[in-house]
Amino acid sequence: MQALSGLGSAYAVLGQRFDEGTAALERALELALAAGDRNLEGAIRGNLGNLCHEQGLLDKARTHFEAALAVQTALGDRASVGRSMALLGSMHRQQGRYIEAGEHYRAALVEQRAVGDRLGEAYVLANQGNLLAVQGQLDQALAHFESAATVNRELKNQRNEGMNLGNIGNMHRLMGDLVAAEANLEAALELLRDVGTRRQYIEVLTSLAQLRLSRGQVDAASSALIEGLDAVREIGVAGLEGVILGIMADVHLRGGDLDAAGTCLDTGERLLRGATRPSHLGEILCVRGRLEVLSENPERARKVL
Repeated sequence: MQALSGLGSAYAVLGQRFDEGTAALERALELALAAGDRNLEGAIRGNLGNLCHEQGLLDKARTHFEAALAVQTALGDRASVGRSMALLGSMHRQQGRYIEAGEHYRAALVEQRAVGDRLGEAYVLANQGNLLAVQGQLDQALAHFESAATVNRELKNQRNEGMNLGNIGNMHRLMGDLVAAEANLEAALELLRDVGTRRQYIEVLTSLAQLRLSRGQVDAASSALIEGLDAVREIGVAGLEGVILGIMADVHLRGGDLDAAGTCLDTGERLLRGATRPSHLGEILCVRGRLEVLSENPERARKVL
């Protein structure tokens, strides 16, 4: 039972072989329920949520995290309650429910600080940064990401520090400091190349491509996107593939290839709608609007935008 759970968790961390990971965890859950092992049940339900999240299946992930939270609350396991609350906050944030996300993050931080869970505290700080970023509060978001990076550096958690540096790089890019953005994104890639999941590496690589595109380095951006697209298709994360295709469409627009841009947008929009990622869907629709303008379809552009 523990072995099956560990095997499924390993697949979740690796970010690949999702079918095998799900099967192992579901079998482990059956055995845990039969044995009445509620501690293991809560852990397995949480790992099933992680596996669904890696695949962009946010509704299923949220259902698993809610079930894990119910078990952990009944057991009085405050550390696990804090982790599940934080993960639920991320599901709400990624689906555009920002008020619920903020409530869950604040509740998670109370639990994690009460039990001295510094790793969990860093996770929440980083995700509060994500929430502030999508709400346009970039200065506050940057401060949260820097706080999270400091904690993870002290804990020698290179994978999480790498993700924090990626977020710091994104904030500098959005705030116009492209030199600081590039330095942090390249540092993040260096850390994640060895210790991160493939998904994490692809996400930072995608951010670096966006930076290069904003600096007019179209060929360099295209190369990074092609690498990211090949990798994301191998691990089968539809939502992230949709994000990359939206940026690739922008590359094609800059090169004047409107047909290729349209193909990327059609597939990317379909994938993002299926993955229920409203913020990224909004970004791809903006690129769609530009395509319609360049195609001399102003009325369709207005409808899209």
